[in-house]
Parts: sequence; C-alpha cells; structure tokens
Amino acid sequence: MWLETPGTNILSCLWQPGQSTATITQTHDRPECATLRLHRIQVAIVLKDHSLITRTITVLPQAQTEVVLDVPREAVAVLLNYGDYTFAKVEIDSLSRSYFQDNLHKLDSSVSRSLVWKSYFDMVKDCRITSQ
Repeated sequence: MWLETPGTNILSCLWQPGQSTATITQTHDRPECATLRLHRIQVAIVLKDHSLITRTITVLPQAQTEVVLDVPREAVAVLLNYGDYTFAKVEIDSLSRSYFQDNLHKLDSSVSRSLVWKSYFDMVKDCRITSQ
C-alpha cells in the first residue's frame, strides 16, 4: 500500500521551449526506500509575459516518463506539481531556476511561489544545489 512504504519521490523535468514532449524523471530521497510511485500532477508552463499554461499529467512508477506538454517557444520555466496535489519533492531545472531567481515575485499564485521556495529549500538541503 502506498502509505505503508517509506520515502519521498523526487520529480524533475527535462524540457525545451518549442518541444512537444518532456521527460519527467522520478528518483527517491533515500536508497533504502527505493519505491517509485504513480503521481497525477499539474504542470505549470510559465510564459515570457509571466502568464501560466497548465497541463495535467500522470507520472508512472518508473524512473522516466515521457509526457506530452506542448511547450510553446515563449516558455521560460516549468513548475511540476503546480497546485501541490501530490506528495513529492520537486527539483527545478536550471532553465526554470534562472527565471525564478529574477521573477518569482511576478507569479500571481502564493501557492506557486511557496512551491518554488520549498523546492529551493529541498534542493539545498539534499545538496543538489548550493545556497549561493
């Protein structure tokens, strides 16, 4: 049963502006708890004008899941688990980090801003990025 297995999954996204597909990578936070889970999440695609397009996707319980996101050319960032509907850590990709570092205050949703802050906190805590 899902709740009886320890550990938290970490979701990350490999994407490029203008590409129709993206790869969602799923790992686990502790080697001794290697359970990968099914996740139904929303993905927010942030455009140059700071507006959002959302897509609902299913992340399969495997290391990589190919999904159709239809990312427009004017996309500047992608935020997984938009709306915070699943229990998982989110690792923000370098392209999206560049955008959020300068423009986080331009996101309308306080939940989205909180998710970005939480992701940064988790990435620093897990030694995936530095605090600089």
